[in-house]
Amino acid sequence: MDVILFGLPQGVFYLNVGIPGFPCPVQILGRKILSDFWIQNKIPELYCSFISADMLLGLFVDQRVTEDKVIVHYYPFDNSEKLYLMAQVMDSSFGLPELVFPYPLLRQTTHEELCSPPQGWEVDDAFDVMLGCGEERIREYTIKFMESVQVQRARLYDPACSTGVYLSTLKKAFPDSYTIGQDLSRQMADVSRQRVDEVHCGNAMEPKIEAGSADFCFVRFLNSDVVKSSEAEALLTALLPTVKKGGYVIIFGHTPVLLSSANYRALPEFEVIQCIASAVDNSGIFQYYVLKKV
Repeated sequence: MDVILFGLPQGVFYLNVGIPGFPCPVQILGRKILSDFWIQNKIPELYCSFISADMLLGLFVDQRVTEDKVIVHYYPFDNSEKLYLMAQVMDSSFGLPELVFPYPLLRQTTHEELCSPPQGWEVDDAFDVMLGCGEERIREYTIKFMESVQVQRARLYDPACSTGVYLSTLKKAFPDSYTIGQDLSRQMADVSRQRVDEVHCGNAMEPKIEAGSADFCFVRFLNSDVVKSSEAEALLTALLPTVKKGGYVIIFGHTPVLLSSANYRALPEFEVIQCIASAVDNSGIFQYYVLKKV
């Protein structure tokens, strides 16, 4: 059994997998390496939500949390075991596997969670490109998922649409769809108007679309470095009514999601369809929660 000390615990994650014959999920310990997008100077966050096989460490045993570090005990995997486990996860051999990032990003001086400015971010051309590149893998998978559920003339709602790149990518893939964006930042909303069919400026706590009118609600901001954990559940609750029966709420982001399936399974009228997605090139996995209104 090995032990590891994490001075930056926001890099710790657990891959929960259901094993036949076990009454509860088995926890696999992992450690994020620096994001490839950060290394390429494309995004400012050290860690993104993308997980590859080499980030898996071993079978979780126990942990201790102190004021300045997290101490974790685990049984280590060799490289062949890591590759095998990842292949099984991507092949859906473990039911509903889930990635959980239990430690949010904190300010070193105050230990408060980092989050976006109260009025949203200001954007320039470089910031616009940065926001888009962090979600490249997620956009590719979303197109694949939407093709699989075959919703015709879908209404796509993004309550934190940023500069509209995400919705415009989906519009190109599904020309008969209707895209509706909303953002807290007036500047972001203005920029997105050139890319989105309908745009509103406002807080996601007050959705600007009619209740029960969206086929898809894409929740891309309940994430580390964007909102605080204490706000995430209230924001999701405010957005759930926007989706029609048979519609989908999809939760993800290029930084770790602050909620988990335990939150989603407690929601009335919603079924958890999946918790992760695989990159289209099978290079790894990322959080991708799909909730279907039943």
